[in-house]
Amino acid sequence: MLKKFKIKKMTLLVLAVFLITGIFASSMSAAEVNLIAATINRGDHIHTRTLNYLAELVEERSDGRLTMTVYPDAQLGGAAELYEGTIEGAIDLVSLDPGWFAEHHEDFDILDSFYLFRDGEHYKEIMNEPGRLSYFEDLLRENPGLETIYYVGGFERNILSTFAINSIEDLDGQNFRSREVAAEMDWWSALGANPIPIAYEEVYTAIQTGTVEGSQSSINAILEMGFAEVAGYLARTQHVFNINLGVMNMDTYNNMDPELQDILKESAREAQMRFIDEAMGEQDDLLDQLVAEYDVTVTYPDTAPFVNASQGLVVDKAVELGIEDVVAEIFDIQ
Repeated sequence: MLKKFKIKKMTLLVLAVFLITGIFASSMSAAEVNLIAATINRGDHIHTRTLNYLAELVEERSDGRLTMTVYPDAQLGGAAELYEGTIEGAIDLVSLDPGWFAEHHEDFDILDSFYLFRDGEHYKEIMNEPGRLSYFEDLLRENPGLETIYYVGGFERNILSTFAINSIEDLDGQNFRSREVAAEMDWWSALGANPIPIAYEEVYTAIQTGTVEGSQSSINAILEMGFAEVAGYLARTQHVFNINLGVMNMDTYNNMDPELQDILKESAREAQMRFIDEAMGEQDDLLDQLVAEYDVTVTYPDTAPFVNASQGLVVDKAVELGIEDVVAEIFDIQ
């Protein structure tokens, strides 16, 4: 789904003033480079921890020639402001999900597909193999002029319900909450369920009143929203592993000394591999918390039928975008 955004003139003016006065500007001298990195996530979020760890690595490995100041918790603006600020060069590095890039390249919509990854190992194989996602990286270099520095993510989404789901057949004819988005509604239908469009803030009541029997969600959202108070079963389908990209203004990157570029990319790869593993490990901890706090029953249905039903939709979307060969090669989906 395309994410539209519009930057307020005042925000751009403020960013421009900061850039001129040097608050946001990078020092591009041969002796020292200071990068400004930003995220909307809070300080203890794994995306912020990735940036902080990267900042530590580059400073240490460059003997202080390359430093990075990290601004978490939307200190420099919301996601739209951070994205636009990075494109304009007022911010050097930002951590964002793929939906923002669909504004320039609709092909990025494929990265939001259900069961794009068969499982966690498939996810790590694709994310951590150098050059595997070069098709998307080249698109960002072309427009809007961004260099991909790292990937992070691995948070999973599962199905929460009022009844046990032991197989895909258990979904047949059941009503489940869906965003009012064709891709998700088609997915529920492919699984045999009836998608019911319901706003996110109404999910709790919809389950409580029996309007729907459940929803697909991340584990942390289930905990934060208390959904398990009204739905006592979770099927660990892992139908989505989220992707987040650390992207940098390409002019800033290209103006860096090649040695510092190498230090940045090598350090980013180390941070990426560490925090993808940490994100996946956190899912097990959150699941244990969910069971302990709400006495949720966790089931582990065979995901092969879910994958088979879902990946046909991925292929259909790829054909629509004209990138079926790209998707087949990168994600091994035929």
